[in-house]
Amino acid sequence: MFKNPWYYVLAAVIMGFAPLLIPFFRGQWTRTEYQAFPLLIAAIGFFLVIRWHNATPVDRGSKLVTLLAWFATLSAFVNLGLAMFFYSPWLAMIAFVFFAAAFALTLRQHWQVPGLLGIWLLTCLLVPPPLDRDRMFVTKLQLFSSSFTSNILDGVGIKHLLRGNIFQLPDRDLFVDQACSGIVSLVSIITCIGVYCVFQRRSLFHWLILIAFGIVWTVFMNSMRLAVIAMSWSWYHIDLVVGLPHFGLALIMFALSAVVVFVFDRFLEELLSPIDIEWRENDPTSKKTGVLLIKCWNWFIASRRTKEAGNEVEELHGNDRGGDDLFEFVPESHHAARRNSFLGVASPVGWPVLGLLALAGMAQILFVAPSEAKLQAAIRSAVARAIQLDREFDPARGTELRLVDFQIESRKKYDAWGQYSCAYSYQDPSGPVYLVSLDFPFGPHWHDLRECYTGAGWKISEENFFVLPVELDETAIPRLGARTQASGWEADSFLCIRPQENTSQFVTHAAFYSDGKIFNRPRGGSLFIDFITHVTKGRDRQEQADYFQVQVVAKGRERLTREQREVAIQLIGVVVDRFRRHVAGIDNH
Repeated sequence: MFKNPWYYVLAAVIMGFAPLLIPFFRGQWTRTEYQAFPLLIAAIGFFLVIRWHNATPVDRGSKLVTLLAWFATLSAFVNLGLAMFFYSPWLAMIAFVFFAAAFALTLRQHWQVPGLLGIWLLTCLLVPPPLDRDRMFVTKLQLFSSSFTSNILDGVGIKHLLRGNIFQLPDRDLFVDQACSGIVSLVSIITCIGVYCVFQRRSLFHWLILIAFGIVWTVFMNSMRLAVIAMSWSWYHIDLVVGLPHFGLALIMFALSAVVVFVFDRFLEELLSPIDIEWRENDPTSKKTGVLLIKCWNWFIASRRTKEAGNEVEELHGNDRGGDDLFEFVPESHHAARRNSFLGVASPVGWPVLGLLALAGMAQILFVAPSEAKLQAAIRSAVARAIQLDREFDPARGTELRLVDFQIESRKKYDAWGQYSCAYSYQDPSGPVYLVSLDFPFGPHWHDLRECYTGAGWKISEENFFVLPVELDETAIPRLGARTQASGWEADSFLCIRPQENTSQFVTHAAFYSDGKIFNRPRGGSLFIDFITHVTKGRDRQEQADYFQVQVVAKGRERLTREQREVAIQLIGVVVDRFRRHVAGIDNH
C-alpha cells in the first residue's frame, strides 16, 4: 500500500490542513444553507476518480504554469500561516483551495485530465464569502422578493400589509424567511448548477450565465412560494409554513427550478456551441483575425464535449489499462519528466513542500489547538455569567429611569443574532420607554443592525456614530448621574421610523468581547479594510462567537426629541460598562 508515493502526499495534506478544516466544516454544518457540503465533497471525489481514470499522459512543460503553481503554493502557505496565527478556519480553507490549484497546475503539466478546472472550481464553492456578505446579499434579495410578492397578492385580491420582510394578513403574520428560506434555496441551486456544469463539462462563461440565471429564478420561485403560502392560508386556511407541507412545497419548487435550469442549460448549449474552423482555415478569403476570434470563442465560451475526451482516451489506451493504477501504464521517459515537475512526488520541490505541511500540522496540534481550547473555556465562562443576569442586576441602577420589566430569551444555537437576549425595559418620567438588551454570543461576524430593523418594516432616517464618553448638555440629562468608564468605546446610533404610524425608535448599540475588551467594528469604508480588520480582530466560525452586543432602544409614539435621544446615548455609556464588567468577571456587582 505505501509503496505508492502519492499516499505520502495525501497524508501530508491531511496533516497540514485537517486540524483547521475540521472546525471549518463543523461551523459550516451549523448553518442550514451550507449543510449540503458533504454532497459537494463527494461530487468532487467522484469527478476526480472518473476523470483521473480517463487521463492521458502529456508533456507540456509550460514555464507560465510552473510560475502559477509557485504563486499558488506560496499563497497557500501564507494563508495557512495567518490561519494558524489568528486561528481562522476560513483562511485555512482559502489556503487549501490555493494548494489544490497548485496541485492541479502541476498535474496539468504532465496529464490531460478532462474538466480539471471545473473540479477545482467546485472546491471554491466550499468557501463562503467573508464578513457574511452572502447573508447581506440574500437580505437584499428578500426585500426585493417581498415587494414582488406583495404585487402578486394585490393582483389576486388578498388583503395584506407589507412591513419590510413581514406580511401582515388579517389573522396572522408571515415572515419571508419562514415562508421561503431564501439563502437555502439559493446556495442549493448554485451548488447543483456547479456540479451539473462539471458533469457536462461546460465552459466558465457557460457557468457564469447559468448561475446568474439560477439566482434570478430562485428569487422568482421564492416569491411564488410565499404567494402560494399566503393564498393557501387566506382562501383555504391551510398552513404551509411549517412541518411536512412546507417541506413538500419546498421540494416541489426546487424540482421545478432544477427542470427550468436544465432546459435553460440546453438552450445555452446550442447558443454557445463550438464553431468548426477547418474549412475557414483552408479558405483563402478567410481573415486571420476572424479565425483568431473563432478560436477564442471555442476556447473560452463554447461548451466542452465529454464524449470527445472519452473517445480520445479509448483510442490511446484501448483495453490495456484494465482499471489499474494509472502510473503503471506510462513510458519510463514520462516518469523521468515528472521528476522535474513542480510539486511532483519525485521532484526536488515536492518533498520539502510536503514536509512543511506536515510540520504545520504538528504545530497546530501542539500549540494552536491548546490555545484555542483555552479561549473556548473563557467564552463558555463568560456566557455562563451572562445567562445569570436577572432583574436584580438592573444595569441602569442609580438613574431616575424606572425598571418595569425584565425578560430573557433563548434562541436556537448559533443563531445569527445571538443565542440569548437579556432585555430590561425602563420607563422615563417624561414619556418614552427605553429598552436595554444584551445579546450574546452573536457572530461569527459583526452584523449590521440596520438590516434587522429594515427587514422588520422600519425606515432608517438618520445615522451616526460616536465615541464614549460623549460630552452632552448637562441640563438635558440631569437624572443620569452615573458616568461611563469606557473611554474610547465606539457606538452606533440610528433613527428608524414608520411614517404610516407616526412612530419612531432611536437605536444605539455597541459591543465587547468575552474578556471585556472593547470591540470597535470595522469602519474602513471598503470591503478590503473591513476584511483585514475582521481577520486580525474578528472571528469566523460560530464556536468563536464571543461578541456581546448591547442595545439601547428609545421608543415613542411620536417623533423622539433631541433630549430623549441624548438620554439613550448617555444610557448606553452607563450600561455597557456594567455589562462588560459582569460578563468578564471584573467585579461581582
